[in-house]
Amino acid sequence: MKYGENVQTPVEATATAGDFAVDATSGTITAGNSLSLNVTFTPSSLGAKTATITVLSDDGDEATYTFGVAGAGVAAPTPGGGTPNAALTTSFTKKIKKLKKQLKKAKSSGNAAKAKKIKKQIKKQIKKFAKKLKAL
Repeated sequence: MKYGENVQTPVEATATAGDFAVDATSGTITAGNSLSLNVTFTPSSLGAKTATITVLSDDGDEATYTFGVAGAGVAAPTPGGGTPNAALTTSFTKKIKKLKKQLKKAKSSGNAAKAKKIKKQIKKQIKKFAKKLKAL
């Protein structure tokens, strides 16, 4: 996240589900800088998991930012074999990474309408992924 000139914004981030954790849960963003939030997924059981990450700040323009995350608890690999659902997870990861790059580009060029459209696509992909995992 980057904020405008002469802004010092305290930030707090939380996850709604215990399978997800935000590593850098708080910090301060100063003008022209950013704060990285690492989300760790440690599934407690097999199957689809989703959560909402909420980033709170006192910045007037970006007071609260939320986004969805999804993951799949899969069986451990067997010796000489593969991990179940690995192809599905790899495909999902590639799609999300591509959309995140597009979102970053849209935001940096100031194209709010395109950024909003890409955010909707990301949410759609997360829901689609979770639905496929539940069907397994």
